[in-house]
Amino acid sequence: MKNCFLKILYIMLLLIMLFNSSGCNTISQKNAGCFIVESESWFDDFTVRDDKVYIKCEVVLQNTTSDNRRIKMAAICSEDVETGLLKNEKVYAVDDNQKERVFVINANSKQTFEDVVFLGEFGGKNTKNNRLLPRIILEIV
Repeated sequence: MKNCFLKILYIMLLLIMLFNSSGCNTISQKNAGCFIVESESWFDDFTVRDDKVYIKCEVVLQNTTSDNRRIKMAAICSEDVETGLLKNEKVYAVDDNQKERVFVINANSKQTFEDVVFLGEFGGKNTKNNRLLPRIILEIV
């Protein structure tokens, strides 16, 4: 009986260690309780002006914590680098003054941000392969 209990305990510890070290939960752990509702978020359009690319998206954020959160967003646009639209794959959400934008979401709420604009350097080709929402990374500030 004691031997069986130790085996079960050992397996449980291994599973806990494996789960905690996996990369699949990195964003969730870092931003505990805040996430993008992907089914309600989408890419809207892009424009090129003055060697800069403006990627506009509508993003729905959910905050399941009891605290208000201040969040910055970045997007990874690897395909847009491959096609020549962008020079760098990581772009940042900016405000009207092209400074990194901070989004505020209230405790225990879901909020739609209709005007999220990611700014990147133009790569030379004014084409985009798809209209998919880019992979967005949240950073709590």
